[in-house]
Amino acid sequence: MEVDAIYNLACPASPKHDQSDPVQTLKTSVHGAINVRGLAKRLSVPILQASTSEVYGDGRQTRSFCYVDDLVDGLMRLMHTPADVTGPINFGSTKEITVGELAETVVRLTGSKSRIVRGEPPPDDPRRRRPDISKARHTLGWTPTTPLELGMAKTIKYFDELLAQSSPRS
Repeated sequence: MEVDAIYNLACPASPKHDQSDPVQTLKTSVHGAINVRGLAKRLSVPILQASTSEVYGDGRQTRSFCYVDDLVDGLMRLMHTPADVTGPINFGSTKEITVGELAETVVRLTGSKSRIVRGEPPPDDPRRRRPDISKARHTLGWTPTTPLELGMAKTIKYFDELLAQSSPRS
């Protein structure tokens, strides 16, 4: 395998599995990072190690969402900085939306007849998530540019086209 850089975005992010077997989740993350580090060392290439946050529960928690093109732009800017630029550096939108509002927007934009089911969040579920992107702004000149609904519309269109291509033709 020949690569110029490794972007390790792999991370098990399943609250159900994390809580039922936290040791295995931790081992998976650690072993994965060790394997990536070994490959990077063998190839003499840099690694960008990312992590994620999760979305749970009753719908009142806030999260911020970043369109993939904006995120990739930020990750690539970070990867191409001098070695003395280190993280963590947060990427994401500073505009918060509740998980319930996000679900309602998905239903509206897709024209779905789905019913939104609200459940109790896990006890350790953060009520609010909003990244501090000041270091990304200052160090990388990065800010997200794609508004949430536009990003969602692009994503929906992409999957509609993908589904249309894979549908059997009559």
